[in-house]
Amino acid sequence: MSDSYTVSFFGSWEPDEQRRVKREMKDQPPDLFRSAMLEAARRDSEAVDALTRLLVEQVRQVLDTHNCHVEFLVDRKSSFDFLASSAVRQFQRERGFEDFSLELIVPFSRTTSRTVVPEYHGYYDCVLIYPISPRGTDARRDREVLRRSDLAVFYVPEHSGVAWQAMESAKRMGVPICDLEVGMARAGKP
Repeated sequence: MSDSYTVSFFGSWEPDEQRRVKREMKDQPPDLFRSAMLEAARRDSEAVDALTRLLVEQVRQVLDTHNCHVEFLVDRKSSFDFLASSAVRQFQRERGFEDFSLELIVPFSRTTSRTVVPEYHGYYDCVLIYPISPRGTDARRDREVLRRSDLAVFYVPEHSGVAWQAMESAKRMGVPICDLEVGMARAGKP
């Protein structure tokens, strides 16, 4: 048995129903616009709840399966990243202390190291700064994270973008994958 197990989260999901309604209905009468926005907010909220439940269940499954220290690696690029972090912390509140850590992965920059990183230490157990050149930063950092990962958890509703490229890299590298898109499709969510 190894001393630790590493799970990384990658996703590109944003709650965008309200954004879509704003864009498509900006010239509509105020009452129609308001009711459309309320419906969009409800759909976004349902999607957030469903995805959070899937993430919490994945965290529970990993921690129940592995009797060692578990590292959860997250980024801060999309709403999915915030949901993944929240799911880890939610599970921790439900179960009490567990042998795991929530680690934030950020690219290096002078601004990041001076201003952003100190505020993250209150929420994340560890902040890992990857010193990578600006060109190709996301792909290189993602490959480094995948090399450390025993499991990569993805939610990629569209087959394009940085998270999708990371999922394709994980497949090529032979990293085990959990695709949450399948669970969301079963639940009938976007």
